[in-house]
Amino acid sequence: MIQKSLQQDTDRAGDRLLRQTLEPLGWVLTGIEEDFGIDHVVQIFADGSPDGLWFKIQLKSSASSRYSADGRFVSVELDLDHAKHYALELRDPIFLIHPDTQAGRVFWSAPQLDNVLIRTLEEGNNSSTVTIRIPTSNTIPDAAGKLLETVEKLYIVLGNRTLVATSASSFAESLQYQPGEGKLREEFQRKNDILKLRRVQELLVAKHYSEARSRARVVVSDPDSSIENRFWAEDKIGTIDWAEAVTRNAPQAELPSIWLSSAQKLQLLTKKGPSHLKLFALIARKAAELDQLVIENWGLTILLHQHRTPAGNPLMGIKVYVDHAFSTMRVIAKYNQCLRLAKYASNFNGRWILPGALIKIVHAAASFVARIGRLRETGMEGAATEFQSSILQICKLAAWIAEESGDQEAIALAISAALLGVNSQETDAYQWALRTLDQIADSDVRGQAVELIERHLLRWKGEKLEGDSYRGDPVRQLIKNAAASLGIDLSNEGDPLVRGLQIAARDNSPERVLRTCEHMVVSLGAIGPTARRIQMLFGTQMAASKVLHCALHDYHLEARDLDSGLTEFKSKYCIHSLRLKGRFPFHFSGLSRLCCPKAVGFLSQIDFGFNDEEGVGVRAAGGAEFLAGFVEGIG
Repeated sequence: MIQKSLQQDTDRAGDRLLRQTLEPLGWVLTGIEEDFGIDHVVQIFADGSPDGLWFKIQLKSSASSRYSADGRFVSVELDLDHAKHYALELRDPIFLIHPDTQAGRVFWSAPQLDNVLIRTLEEGNNSSTVTIRIPTSNTIPDAAGKLLETVEKLYIVLGNRTLVATSASSFAESLQYQPGEGKLREEFQRKNDILKLRRVQELLVAKHYSEARSRARVVVSDPDSSIENRFWAEDKIGTIDWAEAVTRNAPQAELPSIWLSSAQKLQLLTKKGPSHLKLFALIARKAAELDQLVIENWGLTILLHQHRTPAGNPLMGIKVYVDHAFSTMRVIAKYNQCLRLAKYASNFNGRWILPGALIKIVHAAASFVARIGRLRETGMEGAATEFQSSILQICKLAAWIAEESGDQEAIALAISAALLGVNSQETDAYQWALRTLDQIADSDVRGQAVELIERHLLRWKGEKLEGDSYRGDPVRQLIKNAAASLGIDLSNEGDPLVRGLQIAARDNSPERVLRTCEHMVVSLGAIGPTARRIQMLFGTQMAASKVLHCALHDYHLEARDLDSGLTEFKSKYCIHSLRLKGRFPFHFSGLSRLCCPKAVGFLSQIDFGFNDEEGVGVRAAGGAEFLAGFVEGIG
């Protein structure tokens, strides 16, 4: 006896469910009698009239759909040939439709935009089937608007594929059927510039700064380029200059001037408009000015901390305290300017372009927010939470605008920026970051956002991550920032003050010398005029000469710095000890202690270097990270 199969019943039920779902939308579903992998064609109608959009669909119905554990996806299996046909070969938009006949829900997916599927197919797969994961947020009719936006995107993607596959002669011949060649030339120029900017971004992420900069300058200087693309190229040059300065460990006090110079160029470029770019440039400039004030405040915070130590100068401490108080007032005033601009941006018609500018405010304020309240003398112990809440609101605004405009990369950057001013999973910022991940539908961008969050978690645990800013000597950084807040130029290597500060930085800890021998002890020696001036200004005695002692043989040697002293000490005394005693007193591994107990008294004299136990000199990390595909303003 001939019987129909359960799958045939399921397919009919799925077809009925799809028709019932589309009917209220006014879309026309036309079946295809001879099925060669296409079940239906859908024509879109708006207000009873066709609007020109068509797409094809392939039904994959099921009475027992395979949902992921968290319910975010439903899995559908396709044979390999059909998957290649849908994702790579078809020149018309096609959607994979999955009716769940048991739950009465209809899900959709666009294989031609599924990057994971396309990569799998292009890499080659020995399996005869592939699995497609359809987001359960893609439903009809709830996400019908998103489906129509996807159809529009598919026409562009498929047009790009056709254009790339077209020969130059065929393209030239087609121009005779295209009215308004001037308009065509203008649009191709604009889109070619976008491709150039995407290449610039790739080079930036790869740290090929010189090539990235030269390519961006080509766009800026091209008279045929649009003002928008010239604007983004100029903005990208600023990012390149900043990233290159970070990579070569330039003084951190120089970084805000790079942002400020970039913002000023953006303002000059947009002097006559358009208004949305003018507002972006204005916010960028105010953020750069805030960054300058924060760096100055940072250096004063370091000095204020130093002059609390035994080596500090009480009178200088009072002066620094006053300077720090006025600096903090300037930071807060500038931050409030930025807040007013952010509030204005929330109601601005062209706000779609502003998430990147708003995030610049957060980057500038983050290190100040991370430090505020750590020093009891500032009287601002309770202000940290208020500031953290404030910058979180800016990140929420940036993410809201980005979601409104469909800029998922900007949502990911807002998530990362929100975590710069905190260091705990118990904070509102962290909880918001996790919730906001759900707004990112693109799996690649979502993966990058998750990676950024994980990097923050590792930093909070104290781990040093590849690619983080400033991998050099932290004490040198502290001294450079403190010097900048005092207006001292460290570029003149011949200046005695600069040489003294270099010694203080190198000799901040005697550990490298003490590790050479269990009998080695170090103490401070004479303090000359330069070293005394450094002690007065910076609160450290480590620019003074050092005395190396051998507690076993009672040898002593005074030198200007530890490295030259150790070299001379070994040459002068250690070989002599070997000749007289028949043993070499230096041990380079397996030491259980760093000094001889007989000479512990010396150690109390050397704890007068830079000490950052409270973390006041550590700036928020992560600012040098970029999303691989992010080109600001154009996605």
